[in-house]
Amino acid sequence: MPSRYWSILGLCLALASGEVWGQEQDYPNPSSQAEPGYGESFRAPFPVVIVQSDDDASKEQEGETKSDAHEAADLLAQQQAALAAERAAIAAERQLDPIWWSVLLSGVAAIVSVGALVLGFSTQWTIIRTSRAELRAYVSVRDFTVTVGEDKCPEITVNFKNTGNTPAYNLRSRVVLSTIDPPFATTIDESEPYSMFDLGADQGVRSTARWLEFGELFRQRKIDNNVKAWLHGVAAYRDVFGIQRHTWFKADLTVEMKDSWRFAIHVTTSKDGNRST
Repeated sequence: MPSRYWSILGLCLALASGEVWGQEQDYPNPSSQAEPGYGESFRAPFPVVIVQSDDDASKEQEGETKSDAHEAADLLAQQQAALAAERAAIAAERQLDPIWWSVLLSGVAAIVSVGALVLGFSTQWTIIRTSRAELRAYVSVRDFTVTVGEDKCPEITVNFKNTGNTPAYNLRSRVVLSTIDPPFATTIDESEPYSMFDLGADQGVRSTARWLEFGELFRQRKIDNNVKAWLHGVAAYRDVFGIQRHTWFKADLTVEMKDSWRFAIHVTTSKDGNRST
């Protein structure tokens, strides 16, 4: 090619590059102040469109797919964790049932054990009381005997008997005859000397009191059917188990005149004042 054509071609390229460079220098900058006379209707000579290549689009699609897969996997993991927690809670609740049943059965067993212990104690105590009741001594008043001497003073004898199966130890008795109804139970004065002895099973003992006032009234001829007296007393002893026992008694004495010289004395057990321990 002739050199002049090369020169023309180089000049054209220079002019083209200068025009483009001038356009790039004159392109408005939004951050700078517009020069006076610069038209507002400036338009870029051609639109700029960014088009991705197939490789970039494929990579972006692959990234989005991986992100979706990661999110789906994360959601699935959370759902599985929640399901596992729910199953663990259900399993824990199910494990509580045997524990509660065990506690309940243990409580019932404890109550049954306490009941059995109380029942056993009650049964044993009943056996002990029954044994003591069967083996202890029982001293009671069997009957009364009335005798009248030459001085006309009646003597009333109280006959005690041990009806138990074991001896009554350290037996002491006191018999009192009075013309007034005693409002109290007879006691044994520890300061006074009393004969003390052991009374075996099925054995008896007597204790006597004299009605001295009756003899004086008889001699004065003041005896009638209205004359009364009371016989009362106590027997104290210790049984084979070492327990101190008492037997109190009381009887009413009434006089029945046959004639001016003959009379009868009746001894009747009173309605009150007779008890034992």
